[in-house]
Amino acid sequence: MFGRRALFLSLAAAAVTPSLAYGGAPRPLRQRSIAGDGPGPSIIKGQPPKMDFGDGLQVPLDKDAFVTLWEDSGRWITFGLGLGRAESDSNAKADKAASLTMQIMLLTLAYAPERLERVDGGGWRPRSGKLRDLVMGDVPLPGRPVRPAGGAYMDDRLFAGRRTGSPDDVASDVQTYQRFVAASAYVVKKADLSLAEVRTLGRVAEEGSPTIAQ
Repeated sequence: MFGRRALFLSLAAAAVTPSLAYGGAPRPLRQRSIAGDGPGPSIIKGQPPKMDFGDGLQVPLDKDAFVTLWEDSGRWITFGLGLGRAESDSNAKADKAASLTMQIMLLTLAYAPERLERVDGGGWRPRSGKLRDLVMGDVPLPGRPVRPAGGAYMDDRLFAGRRTGSPDDVASDVQTYQRFVAASAYVVKKADLSLAEVRTLGRVAEEGSPTIAQ
């Protein structure tokens, strides 16, 4: 069985790896990571434990970390979880969740900051706690998700109550019910995408129309 702590520790280990590259022809290709030019994040013990990125940014290792736009003096960071029957599937879903969270939260901060509230550790979270109150749409992001190698874990909790049988029966159960959980982080340098640029480049979905978040 795995825990979110294991997922975050895996992300922390990946933070020192240059993993982000610019997308699109107009911008030169550069290397980026969660840690940027500084040291990798450290773990602060507690309930819950926190991942300390320095510069006042401390991300608690709990579910709320995934619905928050994290911020320090030079970066925006969001996290995403993905659940799938294969590692590739869970990885893709985690990447998409992290990037969509980044887009929607940046659009909300740029267009309707009153819908967000500051949280301890250096982040922004929906004031109402409801997705429908956020600004939906899309904005091009200068990067790609950071995902640690080997960062997908099999969720053994889905095997609870599985009937014990022959090795063939067990193998069949594993193939049928196994799920993999992956975590990704999306990091955007403020120097590469300011809130003014979010307002210039972003496309806000019309009220009542389907959005990319659905």
